[in-house]
Amino acid sequence: MRTVGFLLGIMLSQMTMAQIPVLQVQNTDSSQNLALSALKMHVDVVGNIATTTFDMVFYNPNPRVLEGELTVPLDDGQEVYRYALEINGRLREGVIVEKLKGRQTFEAIERRGVDPGLAHLTKGNNFKTRIYPVPANGTKRVVVGISETLSGDDQYLYYHIPVTKTGIIGNFKLEVNVFRKPSENKIPVPEFGNITFEGQDDIYRLTMT
Repeated sequence: MRTVGFLLGIMLSQMTMAQIPVLQVQNTDSSQNLALSALKMHVDVVGNIATTTFDMVFYNPNPRVLEGELTVPLDDGQEVYRYALEINGRLREGVIVEKLKGRQTFEAIERRGVDPGLAHLTKGNNFKTRIYPVPANGTKRVVVGISETLSGDDQYLYYHIPVTKTGIIGNFKLEVNVFRKPSENKIPVPEFGNITFEGQDDIYRLTMT
């Protein structure tokens, strides 16, 4: 029986995040990525399928409303299964539809004077969507969920916490749940000895803040 192994490339003092989505805005003559004031990452592993949910709060330090573009880099085999956006203080779930229908719906909503969101995949396998409005001196919450089939060898399946750039995150929380069947003998194995999973019934759970 294969073990579920986790390579958690994380240092609590300096978080090096790579595939974390970024929200880029145009500010005067230059563009910038808005800072993450909060990030909650929730990972569920069932068999060889992992789902990772990024619950993000971006902060706009500018005294004016901004429009941004959210980019989510995807590895081979990864798919976006959830997209939700904060609108008027409430989280609204997006719906995945065929491209032509999505464009028609977008234009119909836009004609009613409402600002819709339309997401798409680019050639570089990036999930992109327009985000508006990002309130002046305020925040915008965005939730993106990614699913993938884990790869591995004869002994381990591997899940890599997304990692690329160094940045400061105001409030960070990571929760990983590994589900197992009663007949299975799968034990999560972190890369570093100071990271441990707690066994609860048929779930191994790791929480980091």
